[in-house]
Amino acid sequence: MADFIYLASQSPRRRQLLEQLGVRHELLLPGADEALADRLTERLANMPPTTTLLRQGLSPEQIVARLLEDFPYQTLGTTPLSFVCNCSQQQTLDLLRTLGVDELDPLIEAAHGAEVTCDYCKQVHTVDHAKLLQIRASL
Repeated sequence: MADFIYLASQSPRRRQLLEQLGVRHELLLPGADEALADRLTERLANMPPTTTLLRQGLSPEQIVARLLEDFPYQTLGTTPLSFVCNCSQQQTLDLLRTLGVDELDPLIEAAHGAEVTCDYCKQVHTVDHAKLLQIRASL
């Protein structure tokens, strides 16, 4: 369990339980209106995932504006975001080397090579049949 947490709610029962467990805690927004926090929590729960909103073309600023539509807020600063994935063909080859003979042989028998799709950026890395044979020979 964490040594320290911030609470978003003023729930006396939650604070009592944390104190019994010896977890240090602090109210994230002291003096905040509980109903306001509840409305914000509900709105956040009903919003699509952030990645969906980004794929729809919304900027981070637009997502925040949608979330906080009727809440007073002030932007204190911005940081440029970039999407970077470090996947590579070499990582794909290294991954295939970890499979072992039993998992590699069916790929070789398919005779067309293998395709590995990065879960993060969705780039497809293709490994031809000859390279699969080289990997198999090195095991």
